[in-house]
Amino acid sequence: MLHLPQFQDIGVIYDGQRTIVYRATQQADQQPVIVKALRDPHPHFNELVEFRNQYVTTRNLDSPHLVLPIALEDYENGYALVMPDEGAMPLEEYWRERFDCKPGQDKGADKLRKFLQVAVQLTSALQYLGS
Repeated sequence: MLHLPQFQDIGVIYDGQRTIVYRATQQADQQPVIVKALRDPHPHFNELVEFRNQYVTTRNLDSPHLVLPIALEDYENGYALVMPDEGAMPLEEYWRERFDCKPGQDKGADKLRKFLQVAVQLTSALQYLGS
Protein backbone atom coordinates (compact mmCIF):
# COMPACT_ATOMS: atom_id res chain seq x y z
CA MET A 1 0.00 0.00 0.00
CA LEU A 2 1.21 3.48 -0.90
CA HIS A 3 1.91 5.68 2.14
CA LEU A 4 2.13 9.20 0.71
CA PRO A 5 -0.53 11.57 2.07
CA GLN A 6 -0.69 13.69 -1.11
CA PHE A 7 -1.74 10.65 -3.17
CA GLN A 8 -4.73 8.36 -3.00
CA ASP A 9 -3.68 4.80 -3.75
CA ILE A 10 -5.76 3.15 -6.45
CA GLY A 11 -3.82 -0.06 -6.81
CA VAL A 12 -0.61 -1.87 -7.65
CA ILE A 13 0.08 -2.21 -11.37
CA TYR A 14 3.52 -3.83 -11.08
CA ASP A 15 5.06 -5.73 -8.20
CA GLY A 16 8.66 -6.54 -8.97
CA GLN A 17 11.69 -7.74 -7.05
CA ARG A 18 13.13 -4.23 -6.61
CA THR A 19 10.20 -1.85 -7.16
CA ILE A 20 6.46 -1.53 -6.73
CA VAL A 21 4.49 0.64 -9.15
CA TYR A 22 1.16 2.12 -8.09
CA ARG A 23 -1.64 3.81 -9.95
CA ALA A 24 -2.81 6.73 -7.80
CA THR A 25 -4.58 10.07 -7.79
CA GLN A 26 -2.81 13.27 -6.78
CA GLN A 27 -5.02 14.77 -4.03
CA ALA A 28 -4.37 18.45 -4.84
CA ASP A 29 -5.66 18.39 -8.41
CA GLN A 30 -7.19 14.90 -8.77
CA GLN A 31 -4.76 14.10 -11.59
CA PRO A 32 -4.01 10.41 -12.23
CA VAL A 33 -0.38 9.50 -11.60
CA ILE A 34 1.93 6.52 -11.51
CA VAL A 35 4.12 6.23 -8.42
CA LYS A 36 7.19 3.99 -8.49
CA ALA A 37 8.83 3.16 -5.17
CA LEU A 38 11.61 0.88 -3.97
CA ARG A 39 10.33 -2.37 -2.48
CA ASP A 40 12.99 -2.59 0.24
CA PRO A 41 12.00 -0.42 3.23
CA HIS A 42 15.72 -0.04 4.05
CA PRO A 43 17.48 0.34 0.68
CA HIS A 44 21.24 0.45 0.35
CA PHE A 45 22.93 3.73 -0.52
CA ASN A 46 23.68 2.56 -4.07
CA GLU A 47 20.00 1.71 -4.65
CA LEU A 48 19.01 5.20 -3.49
CA VAL A 49 21.54 6.84 -5.79
CA GLU A 50 20.45 4.71 -8.75
CA PHE A 51 16.77 5.46 -8.12
CA ARG A 52 17.41 9.20 -7.74
CA ASN A 53 19.47 9.15 -10.94
CA GLN A 54 16.42 7.83 -12.82
CA TYR A 55 14.71 11.10 -11.97
CA VAL A 56 17.71 13.35 -12.59
CA THR A 57 18.48 11.69 -15.93
CA THR A 58 14.95 11.64 -17.31
CA ARG A 59 13.39 14.89 -16.09
CA ASN A 60 14.88 16.98 -18.92
CA LEU A 61 14.53 14.51 -21.77
CA ASP A 62 12.31 15.24 -24.74
CA SER A 63 10.97 12.14 -26.43
CA PRO A 64 7.40 11.07 -27.19
CA HIS A 65 8.43 7.47 -26.39
CA LEU A 66 9.34 8.17 -22.75
CA VAL A 67 7.17 8.91 -19.74
CA LEU A 68 8.82 11.85 -18.02
CA PRO A 69 8.72 12.22 -14.23
CA ILE A 70 6.75 14.94 -12.49
CA ALA A 71 8.50 14.76 -9.12
CA LEU A 72 10.77 12.80 -6.83
CA GLU A 73 9.20 12.52 -3.38
CA ASP A 74 10.79 11.43 -0.13
CA TYR A 75 9.18 8.10 0.72
CA GLU A 76 9.86 6.17 3.90
CA ASN A 77 13.65 5.60 3.83
CA GLY A 78 13.95 6.24 0.11
CA TYR A 79 12.21 7.93 -2.78
CA ALA A 80 9.07 7.68 -4.86
CA LEU A 81 9.14 8.66 -8.52
CA VAL A 82 5.89 10.34 -9.65
CA MET A 83 4.91 10.27 -13.33
CA PRO A 84 1.77 11.24 -15.21
CA ASP A 85 -0.67 8.37 -15.73
CA GLU A 86 -1.41 8.19 -19.43
CA GLY A 87 -3.14 4.83 -19.18
CA ALA A 88 0.04 2.82 -19.54
CA MET A 89 0.15 -0.83 -18.58
CA PRO A 90 2.94 -3.35 -18.06
CA LEU A 91 4.15 -4.80 -21.36
CA GLU A 92 3.33 -8.35 -20.22
CA GLU A 93 -0.29 -7.33 -19.53
CA TYR A 94 -0.46 -5.52 -22.88
CA TRP A 95 0.64 -8.68 -24.75
CA ARG A 96 -1.77 -10.87 -22.82
CA GLU A 97 -4.70 -8.49 -23.38
CA ARG A 98 -4.00 -7.81 -27.07
CA PHE A 99 -2.87 -11.20 -28.27
CA ASP A 100 -4.89 -13.84 -26.45
CA CYS A 101 -6.64 -15.60 -29.31
CA LYS A 102 -9.98 -17.29 -28.91
CA PRO A 103 -10.34 -20.74 -30.45
CA GLY A 104 -10.77 -20.55 -34.21
CA GLN A 105 -9.27 -17.05 -34.53
CA ASP A 106 -6.08 -16.46 -36.45
CA LYS A 107 -4.49 -13.20 -35.47
CA GLY A 108 -1.05 -14.01 -36.84
CA ALA A 109 -0.68 -10.97 -39.14
CA ASP A 110 -2.31 -8.68 -36.56
CA LYS A 111 0.00 -9.98 -33.82
CA LEU A 112 3.06 -9.40 -35.97
CA ARG A 113 2.00 -5.86 -36.92
CA LYS A 114 1.32 -4.87 -33.29
CA PHE A 115 4.52 -6.53 -32.13
CA LEU A 116 6.54 -4.59 -34.69
CA GLN A 117 4.83 -1.30 -33.73
CA VAL A 118 5.79 -1.78 -30.09
CA ALA A 119 9.29 -2.95 -31.06
CA VAL A 120 9.84 0.21 -33.12
CA GLN A 121 8.66 2.41 -30.23
CA LEU A 122 10.95 0.61 -27.75
CA THR A 123 13.86 0.83 -30.17
CA SER A 124 13.24 4.56 -30.68
CA ALA A 125 13.19 5.13 -26.93
CA LEU A 126 16.42 3.18 -26.44
CA GLN A 127 18.09 4.96 -29.37
CA TYR A 128 17.12 8.32 -27.86
CA LEU A 129 18.53 7.31 -24.47
CA GLY A 130 21.75 6.05 -26.07
CA SER A 131 22.44 9.24 -27.99
